[in-house]
Amino acid sequence: MAILSTDDFSFEFRYRDYADSWLYYEICFQLRGEPILNDSVIKRTGLYWQDRRDGTIIVKEWKQDGLIPVLKKALNGREACCWKPSELNLILGMYPDCFFPDFYNKARVTYLDPKMQAEYDAQEKEKIEKGILPDYILFMLMIDTHAFSGGETFSGQGLSLSVICHRNELEPFLKSLESEYQEFCARFNILLFGEK
Repeated sequence: MAILSTDDFSFEFRYRDYADSWLYYEICFQLRGEPILNDSVIKRTGLYWQDRRDGTIIVKEWKQDGLIPVLKKALNGREACCWKPSELNLILGMYPDCFFPDFYNKARVTYLDPKMQAEYDAQEKEKIEKGILPDYILFMLMIDTHAFSGGETFSGQGLSLSVICHRNELEPFLKSLESEYQEFCARFNILLFGEK
């Protein structure tokens, strides 16, 4: 199990099973060690939902893990990226150097003091030249209504959570996740990324 913790919030991620080319994840969101999702409203019907742990949701991916490559992309770049597993019970958007994505912001800086603009430009140029990557990444998670009791189809609607993670929290999570995935692949005889 890999756990991403920031302040009182934690995101627990476990590779659960592999069957018929489907990889199953079990994901739990916690606040101060307690599951955030009320277990009585999360789905319990269906083969892989019946024996899930309390407060967790199940996510499926076809053949290989897709989260690790997206986490690496988020850590090594400046562009927003998204993990959309094959079964969209959960969608995870990652936004480097962002506290909340302002998708429709039409406001623009119309004037900036030339001295301030020069300082800002110099700082941005230095970051790029030195390869300085974002210090924090906003995670926006959307849990589709399909994951809840009575959810028959994916709706694109549901519960959203946002977590701001610092690089020094995310890097150990990624290493733990990679290690767990290697063990999982060995147990189920799954090829790792790039293996033939």
